[in-house]
Amino acid sequence: MMATRVPGRRSTIQQYKKRWLSYPCSTTKAVQFSLDNLSHIRKDLYGDQENVSHFNSAGDSPMPRPVLEVVKNHLDLEARIGGYKAAEEVESLRSEVYGKVAELIGAKSVKEIALVESATVGWTRGFYSLAKAKLKPGSVLLTCEAEYAAQWVAMKHVCRDYGAKLVTIPSDPVLGEIDLEQLPKLLHDHNVGMVCVTHIPTNGGLVNPVEQVGQVIKSYNEKNKDSIVYIVDACQSVGQWPVSVKSIHCDMLSACGRKFLRGPRGTGFLYMKQTLAESIEPSHMDHYCAQVELDPADTSSDPTVVFRQGAGRFEFWEASIASQLGFGAAIDYAQSIGVKAIQTRVTMLADRLREGLANLPNVSVHDIGTVKCAIVSFSAEGISTLYLKTKLESKGHCLGVVPSSSTPIDSARRRLPGFILRASVHYFCLEKEIDTLVEDVENLVMIEKEKVSPV
Repeated sequence: MMATRVPGRRSTIQQYKKRWLSYPCSTTKAVQFSLDNLSHIRKDLYGDQENVSHFNSAGDSPMPRPVLEVVKNHLDLEARIGGYKAAEEVESLRSEVYGKVAELIGAKSVKEIALVESATVGWTRGFYSLAKAKLKPGSVLLTCEAEYAAQWVAMKHVCRDYGAKLVTIPSDPVLGEIDLEQLPKLLHDHNVGMVCVTHIPTNGGLVNPVEQVGQVIKSYNEKNKDSIVYIVDACQSVGQWPVSVKSIHCDMLSACGRKFLRGPRGTGFLYMKQTLAESIEPSHMDHYCAQVELDPADTSSDPTVVFRQGAGRFEFWEASIASQLGFGAAIDYAQSIGVKAIQTRVTMLADRLREGLANLPNVSVHDIGTVKCAIVSFSAEGISTLYLKTKLESKGHCLGVVPSSSTPIDSARRRLPGFILRASVHYFCLEKEIDTLVEDVENLVMIEKEKVSPV
């Protein structure tokens, strides 16, 4: 029996593909925006932008309008023709996202890229797989003081299971970044199997010298014919800072879409050198990353499991196609502005905010590092951080709060308060918004101090 033809089905598909392609960020470079003229960029902010100042890009940046439209258009297509058919229609476009990620971080091949649901998902899939291959009884895993709690507990877990030891690379006592003078000695004195470093932590404005760390490890490996694996968490750096896996000399790197890339939540990527990825088995797998093959001539024989090439073996079958398309559009949007231009602007804005807050009485800025990024962290003496955040939000400032438990080693070493405020600027922020935030902090702190010590 012939299948019944649905009237207008083909035209519907073509209509939505054409609509999807009409947004410049979806497949090619977006219109070139100049940071000297922010009006175009500000127009792409969605909602009430006159009364809201976004200072939480380290948590979840607002998506630009073209990125949002790409996501919405595909969801619309799914609603009309079904998710499977919609995925088929845009598979060539989705496949381009791998190339966009590779270009963004300077990877050699798309086979070094896996699209995942978050930076943590990418990091854990790669880390647990590598730990199984690299850590043995007596091995040492090196990490940094600014490591995320999510990574630290995973490291502690695998060290317990494999009989390895977790050792922290000391930070420079004055600058707060990884002490590069201590690293060579640690590599020489210990049976190091892996080194895990966070490029930019969740608070403190710190930019760890990941390129220099990578060079030290590379030189040690070459001199000693060793194969220490170097892993970098770049979830806070990709989108605000130039990231080159070649310059970093890393074996694995992970990042997410929702922070400074301004992509949809639930997106991210894992980079792993192709030769390394293909030398290990993923710690978790399904039928997408590992296919089952049977010998048709001998169906009674045991099936063979064949893994996908490269980093693709760390992907699962289920994924949000709309979000992945939006992720690609977000990368295009950032590339159209230029990551170096973004770095220059966010550094200027953060320095302006940092200086303004540092000059306020009873306000402490908790930033460290020779080089500082778009993240500014602070607290007010004698005032609850959560209370201050609520008050600032009522004035239209969107901020983040970071508990000390997020970076337990660094927080304990620096004796940070239990909670600190985090203002993370981005290129779309305005100087007047920075100045207004500083003024509002000053006024709120003054009011609260007067309550405690009335005249």
